[in-house]
Amino acid sequence: MGAVTKTDLFVRLQEASRAAGLAITPDGSDAFRGQIDSIRAKWFLGAIKVRYTFSCRLDDSSHTVHFREAVKESAWGLPPPTFFTEKTSQRGAQVTISREQVSVGGGGRLEFGRLREALEKLTGDAGWKFQCEAVHTP
Repeated sequence: MGAVTKTDLFVRLQEASRAAGLAITPDGSDAFRGQIDSIRAKWFLGAIKVRYTFSCRLDDSSHTVHFREAVKESAWGLPPPTFFTEKTSQRGAQVTISREQVSVGGGGRLEFGRLREALEKLTGDAGWKFQCEAVHTP
């Protein structure tokens, strides 16, 4: 069986990303970006936010999906008191992080690497190569 067309794979990857709760933005005819604020906590003295972002670009000539992901944590003022658990694992250059945070003014859960693994499987099942570009940010 041959590889799935670029258009079909593009739609499948976007649908999987949306199903994971990410807001998707097209970036030309062969790429898209996504983001989600995974952890948010706010109180009268300050706030904290953890945002997961990724980009995905399909190269039809080499049948390769180029994937980049990053997490950005920002805070202002005096962030609320927070308790969190974090589990990190690394395999080669690929890092997976599971972080749950509970705070006075909110909290949340970050699953860094889960979307990458899902899109990598989807890409492989479609007969395409998946390349995670760990050196670059989205």
